[in-house]
Amino acid sequence: MILATGLLIPTIVWAAGKQITAHLSLQIMMLLEGRVVIGTPSDTPISYNGKTYVPLRLVGESLGYEVKWDGSNTTISITAPEEDYPLIDNEAVEI
Repeated sequence: MILATGLLIPTIVWAAGKQITAHLSLQIMMLLEGRVVIGTPSDTPISYNGKTYVPLRLVGESLGYEVKWDGSNTTISITAPEEDYPLIDNEAVEI
């Protein structure tokens, strides 16, 4: 048992010290129907391991959804707004 513990502890310490390197991708733009979606500086996409990650709040709110974070339950809630869009429903006029 002492031998197993002696072999296991260095493995746990090595795994805890492992670092992940990601890069902020300031050059990446998000387009929504041809328009550039602009967020805050904290909304910068991240590139990691050949993939690009964008903040869920930026995407959800850009599409008109309400995004809420419940920290006590570590849950993200995405819901359609209670109001109907567009505010005026007329096929000849777009607001």
